[in-house]
Amino acid sequence: MQPSFRLIIANKAATDLERIFAYIRNDSPTQAAAMVERILSGVESLKVLPHRTIVQGQPTSAKPPIRSLPIGSYIVFFRVMDEESVVRILRVRHGSRRSLKRF
Repeated sequence: MQPSFRLIIANKAATDLERIFAYIRNDSPTQAAAMVERILSGVESLKVLPHRTIVQGQPTSAKPPIRSLPIGSYIVFFRVMDEESVVRILRVRHGSRRSLKRF
């Protein structure tokens, strides 16, 4: 199946990935790179069928709902903007961290 959505990674999500890498790198640089690659591979999969994922909270009509994709111990939060055929990656968080009220 051909990709039908473009990806945009928000600055906060890029910072999250940098922090994930830095944290894991303290124990294992190889594992740090592998985890970030795994997350990015999962993010790439959102180019096709991004609506297959979980909607977070109650959707509002004002904005597209925030969706989530679990990848290992991490959760990728994003919005699908159908009109622009864009998936905007908002944050990448460890699953054990408390949930965000704002993205």
